[in-house]
Amino acid sequence: MKDSVDEEAKLKVLASILRAGGWVLEKALAPLSKSAANKIKKYRLKIADGLEKAEKTTESGISKGLQKAGIPEDVADDIAKIIVSFLL
Repeated sequence: MKDSVDEEAKLKVLASILRAGGWVLEKALAPLSKSAANKIKKYRLKIADGLEKAEKTTESGISKGLQKAGIPEDVADDIAKIIVSFLL
């Protein structure tokens, strides 16, 4: 239970970070994956919305939340993978 609450809190914090300064995350990801950085840049506000809509902190749960925010499925899957791999 506690881990679930911690991960949900991380998603909320990440959403706030994206709203306030997603460009920093974009710069941090650029050396790892230029493609990922470009997706963050293009969709950062929708990603923030999607993270708030995510019902689960799993890759599929985050992807579904991102899709609800209007991000295409293939892009949402890629972004969810990045979030789970690097940020949670």
